[in-house]
Amino acid sequence: MTKFTFGLLGLSMLIAAPAMASAPAMKAVKNADTLTKEVNLQTYAKPSKKAGVKKIGSAADLEGAYTWYGISQLSTNGGKTVSMSVSMTPGDVASEVYFSISARPEIELKGVVDVANSTFTINRQTMGFNTNYNTNEYFYIGQLVQEGEGHKLQEVEKVIGQIGENNLITFPEEYCLGIGLEGEDGWFWLASNNYFEAPHYFVYNPDEWADACTVTFEEAWIKYALTDPSVVTPYEVTLQQNKENPNLLYLKNPYGENTPWAELNYTADKEGGILINVEHKDYVVVEKFVFSGMTIDFSEAGDGSNTEGYYMFNREAQYLEEGYTVEEAIDEMDYDEYMISNMEDDVITIHNPYFGVTTAPGDMYWWTNGTPSDEATAVISNVVLSGVESVEFDSNAPVKYFNLQGVEVANPEAGQIVIKKQGSKAVKVVVK
Repeated sequence: MTKFTFGLLGLSMLIAAPAMASAPAMKAVKNADTLTKEVNLQTYAKPSKKAGVKKIGSAADLEGAYTWYGISQLSTNGGKTVSMSVSMTPGDVASEVYFSISARPEIELKGVVDVANSTFTINRQTMGFNTNYNTNEYFYIGQLVQEGEGHKLQEVEKVIGQIGENNLITFPEEYCLGIGLEGEDGWFWLASNNYFEAPHYFVYNPDEWADACTVTFEEAWIKYALTDPSVVTPYEVTLQQNKENPNLLYLKNPYGENTPWAELNYTADKEGGILINVEHKDYVVVEKFVFSGMTIDFSEAGDGSNTEGYYMFNREAQYLEEGYTVEEAIDEMDYDEYMISNMEDDVITIHNPYFGVTTAPGDMYWWTNGTPSDEATAVISNVVLSGVESVEFDSNAPVKYFNLQGVEVANPEAGQIVIKKQGSKAVKVVVK
């Protein structure tokens, strides 16, 4: 196969290499950029994960990447699961760790580890100066307490989490963690039911997969980092099917030695892939935490001392991780006018491609100076499968609304909670 010579736009630093141009290129979809003053304070029956107790040898045992999950208490997305990446490194003393969050990656926060009791304590602490609001941001800690028929937030100085198996750290469900402003009302992030969880990476086992066909792959995750994306033309890749669940597909080594990416990919000889779930033909999911096999070496010497690996997924997977059902996610994406990934005949069309990176595999990254991810499209064609039974939704069926007592509502008002019924699908929605 012909190999291409690429001009790479770069990630987070300047590139000094032949045929490569330097430019800012990669950023995450931030989930803590907007100050929200209205809250939706309530406790949730949905519990955070239970960690049990795990004995650790030292605070350094917690080093690594995590995803911080919680249930939002903000009015904009109250009750929804929210997440961001966390990276932990050893602190200056044996009982401390430093951790950074992807919403503010330049800020080092401090946690205190009690090895004897397997606990992780976070204190209220300043995060740095916010020039937009001319005041300091701080890591907020508050406790939900009953007030009449509702709740109020009572600010506290610290929260203690329990360290469990696989370094899962859970915090008391009624404690809210967030990012706030000194002397200002409102939060950029506020969530209860918090826990830090190490990613559950997909592990490829060749015994669980069988070759289905050779497909033509039009790539859309890495090519927009190039100075000229048009040099990447569709190429052939092996598509595999899971032996137990034929709706699970594995695009095997799409950036490997026999692809146009071999010369740019530092780990072209390593196993990697893109995991696709076609259970719902009208809502195809590219699963998270799957190493694609693509790694770029940014070291000047080209010695692998500064590399970044890529974990491909799509917005559809993010919605499911945040607790949406497929039906709810389709409604949300339709409302926001996003194209939805789908499978029709022998073609899988993947919209909204995002990627995580080695240090933040669960975050939604895209190339700032390329085509926005919401406009990019990957296409897998010439797909031949066996045993696939997909669920389809009748998007042409008439829509009817009912209140919570089951009475049909002809014209529901904004803010009203109703049951939306379309064909055989019924979901609870808030009218916008």
